[in-house]
Amino acid sequence: MLKKAFNLSKRFLPAILLFLISSQGRSFEYVNSLEDFQAHVELHRERVVRLGMALAKEKFPEIDMVALEAFLRQHDLSKTIRRNANDLYLFYGRDGKGPEFNSIRNRINEFDQIVRNNFFAHHSEISASHQEIFYLVEHVADLVDRGIDPVAAEEFGHKLSPASRFLKDQRFAGFAKWLENSYNIITQDLSLPGEHSCEKVF
Repeated sequence: MLKKAFNLSKRFLPAILLFLISSQGRSFEYVNSLEDFQAHVELHRERVVRLGMALAKEKFPEIDMVALEAFLRQHDLSKTIRRNANDLYLFYGRDGKGPEFNSIRNRINEFDQIVRNNFFAHHSEISASHQEIFYLVEHVADLVDRGIDPVAAEEFGHKLSPASRFLKDQRFAGFAKWLENSYNIITQDLSLPGEHSCEKVF
């Protein structure tokens, strides 16, 4: 057990040292503690639910809304695990995060895909075509929120483009544009306090 813990500490030592050295004097507008970061994650998850449900009710009224909401509530479930949140927070605000971050991200993405697969395994009544809509709704809602939320720009260390401007599929871009136009109304009570929080209007 001690040997395993030592090996893990060696693996993440470069990232931990980088965090300790570069965090001296660091101050962000929105997130300055692990607790702040966890609040940011939870608000993002809730906004994805709100945005996804709004998009589905407008564009895909034929799908099962109860099942969709349950699916969306599992978005980024991996980041609610304290170990994962802590690992991600080590890299908060850094552009060009490097191989250590990529390893963490891959682990988290794999976890979230397992969660999605398990969801559909337990909801065999949802057709393959409707499963595709579920994925589409989640994907667009996630990208729209990332593109507008100022905390996301702070988290990734650079300004993020609106989803409607970089999605190559014009249909998807149209869905994103629709959500961007309604973003402030849909998410008006779901932001961290800050001077310019979610004021961007499209």
